[in-house]
Amino acid sequence: NLITNLPGSLLSHESAASRPALRYRRHVARMVSAYSAGRPRELIGLVNSQGLMELAVREGSAAWMFNAKRGDRVELIL
Repeated sequence: NLITNLPGSLLSHESAASRPALRYRRHVARMVSAYSAGRPRELIGLVNSQGLMELAVREGSAAWMFNAKRGDRVELIL
């Protein structure tokens, strides 16, 4: 998983209605409430148990799939 430094508190009830997403390189990941909400091999965004947003691939590795590096830019789309 690709853990960001973006706090989950940036997502408000209003932004949930507008379908927020995370952008990583050319990929846009929809925000979900749990890993199981993603389709197999789908890039998803969620707030982890530490309260930070992260990118994950259900039944896979986002770090491996995208050859991710520490410091890569991730954008929140509201």
